[in-house]
Amino acid sequence: ANGHRYIASQVSVSDAGALRTFADNWKQKDYSDVLVLVAAIGDKVNVLVASKAKDIHAGNLVKELAPIVDGRGGGKPDMAMAGGSNQAKIQELLDLQEEYNREVRASVWEDLANARKQSISDNNWSASHVR
Repeated sequence: ANGHRYIASQVSVSDAGALRTFADNWKQKDYSDVLVLVAAIGDKVNVLVASKAKDIHAGNLVKELAPIVDGRGGGKPDMAMAGGSNQAKIQELLDLQEEYNREVRASVWEDLANARKQSISDNNWSASHVR
């Protein structure tokens, strides 16, 4: 998940088909690499995950997110859906997704910082032995 751009949002739609329409429109643009949409429809919760990233499987991600809203789901690598019953947990799902994104960004920065430190020490080592 390193270096990927995410959008996670609750949306107001009349049915799950509208979520798929959102995702189809998103695919045509370069807004992000991963899209997570959550909607309260009637007394249910619908979750859609779409991914353009080869290393982020939408079906696997939706399987991780769905239990938060007392649901389950699955799908293909590029798009997946889940249904749940606990609308009170929608914000928790979005918060968890944001926390995951923050952790990913933090680990990316940490990896970059470590790689830079290693590069600097490698350069210092080689420079000190060239004399």
